Amino acid sequence: ITFFAVCGGPFGLESVVRTAGPRNAIIGLLVVPWVWALPQALMTAELSTALPEMGGYVVWVHRAFGEAAGFQVGVWKAVESLLDLALYPVLLVSYTEAFLHITLAPLARWAVGVVIISLVSLINVLGAETVGDYSTVFGVVVLLPFMLLFVLGAHRIRLSALLAPPPEPLDDPAAAAAAAAA
Repeated sequence: ITFFAVCGGPFGLESVVRTAGPRNAIIGLLVVPWVWALPQALMTAELSTALPEMGGYVVWVHRAFGEAAGFQVGVWKAVESLLDLALYPVLLVSYTEAFLHITLAPLARWAVGVVIISLVSLINVLGAETVGDYSTVFGVVVLLPFMLLFVLGAHRIRLSALLAPPPEPLDDPAAAAAAAAA
């Protein structure tokens, strides 16, 4: 859970490695969970134990700051979820297109998004326990290709490359384009 909370999962790490270099990317992935996610996890565990009610942080804010603040937290979390969760069907379609070297028509992309959202909504309607079970399954499904690729490529890892500092930025646009194409 910490991995997904800290970096949104493995998607998007390519640009981090490219920009910061492998060493700094690995340091970031090792440090950020302890600095950001561990305190958040400890706070959640403490508040869940102290106030064992359904509703999580909406209930905690309501109890601490009143009904208006609790309502605001609930509304803004719903808005954030709508905006954030709308990205995942798009990411899935984009990564699938890149992996399979295909381009779907806009209507097909939209249809795939509707199917994904409908399936996830159905899982959500089935209850919290079902959501928890499927979250575990989806987490494994998302991480499995990355673990498999790591195992298959582990023999090619050069520690010198992992520990190297990030590349110097290229000021010349033509040189930057040539380096990116290489």
